[in-house]
Amino acid sequence: MITPYFSLTQNNEYVIVHIKIPPYQQFGVEDIQIDNNTMIYHSEPYFLSLTFKNDIAKDGTEKAEIDRLECKLHVYLPKEHKGEVFPDLDMLPLFLTKKKILSRVQVINTTPSAEKEKIEHEVIKEITPEEQELIDKMQRLEKLRQENENKRSSNEKIRKEEKLDFISRDDLILGEDQQIRDETEDTVNIFAPKYGFNGSHSEFFKDLQQNSFEIVMLRNPDQTDSKGRRKQRINDEFNSFDKDRYICDTFEWDNEEDVLKNNSFWWKEDRDWTDEERNEFGSLDKIEVLVSNEEVIQIYKDLFGIVYGYLYDQIVMGESTVESGWTIATLSPVMSYFDRIDDVVDLMETCVRRSLIYPVVRNWELSIKTLEETIEVFKKRRVVLMKILLRLHRIYKLDELKHYMNYLFFDEYCNWIQSADDQIRHQLVLMIEEVKGKICKECIGLPLQDAEQEYIDYIASIPDGDDIMNEEENEPRGYID
Repeated sequence: MITPYFSLTQNNEYVIVHIKIPPYQQFGVEDIQIDNNTMIYHSEPYFLSLTFKNDIAKDGTEKAEIDRLECKLHVYLPKEHKGEVFPDLDMLPLFLTKKKILSRVQVINTTPSAEKEKIEHEVIKEITPEEQELIDKMQRLEKLRQENENKRSSNEKIRKEEKLDFISRDDLILGEDQQIRDETEDTVNIFAPKYGFNGSHSEFFKDLQQNSFEIVMLRNPDQTDSKGRRKQRINDEFNSFDKDRYICDTFEWDNEEDVLKNNSFWWKEDRDWTDEERNEFGSLDKIEVLVSNEEVIQIYKDLFGIVYGYLYDQIVMGESTVESGWTIATLSPVMSYFDRIDDVVDLMETCVRRSLIYPVVRNWELSIKTLEETIEVFKKRRVVLMKILLRLHRIYKLDELKHYMNYLFFDEYCNWIQSADDQIRHQLVLMIEEVKGKICKECIGLPLQDAEQEYIDYIASIPDGDDIMNEEENEPRGYID
């Protein structure tokens, strides 16, 4: 966990905690808890626990305000005694909750009661010194026996309960190590690799190193330049191809005919905006996106790979699912590896190749159908792309692991597309139309034909009458010429 930058101020009614948060950080009321005089803020990867010596009231007047412009969260903690001055608010380390562990080992009160002490005293007065020595010896032996018995009982209890937590869940949260961070040390490295929309972001993963693999497939994104990204992507693609999965989805895909023949998609219809699209548009943060004319063509190329991933997911699943965010980001080279591909043939080949390596269905005809649909979408009016981007924005807003994609890509894409240059998009479509015929199994870089031939030879070796063969056509079901 990372301790965020914070400061403390006060007025007559409140002590106010000012927490600096990244612009992409989501916030919900459940991120803040108040327990007696302790306030806890916990939103991955940030954790802050502050304990005050003066009393905090939990009377329903506590509140939190988020300032997106200043990137700060202001938490107002009501004072139990209005007008009281909380001292030393500039001494921030004093308020960090100390790490504590509560032992569950029972402490036995060994102090004898007054009644017992009186009885023992009366008994002792009636015995001789020799008898007293014997009694003392017996008491020591009994005490030793009792201690051994207690140890055995404790060990048996631990063995039964196995790895029993010695701290409660709340204490586990409070047990995080916290350190004051100096905000002045948070300098920007102008030479850091750029990524995201139009390469406008850098050092985004500084506080998210442990979570980066849940967001992108690229390893060490803040240290890897464009050449390193492409090398990683290509190596991972060729090492991840599963021949058996490809064969299965080529020859044994049960829903192949229904999916490939279906052409009833919402982006093919000329219809009005849905309530969901209107609401998503209304909730967008208004951002001024400045790009040069030379940059527009590459932004469209990046978008082509993103739309390819979205359309693949829609064609296969019919609607968005909990896996849609992963599928779209995985098929898009710019979202998975921050790889901005300039050559249009390479771009199409990469999208098709990734669709044959990673998703739930890996079928050549499905990949080509998705490619053709993507081209058709880019030919349509800009409003279709706008609606797709709004749907993508909603998908990632609801994605627990990949919601950062909105900050990296779709907040800016949704604002940029509203006034994007249509002429440059049409130029890109012409470029793609001229070379799309080059996309074939032989040039995709995967042993597709060898895998198919291997399966065909295997089927041919099976004696006639086996139900694996398609008896009507006398060839394996789903074979692609």
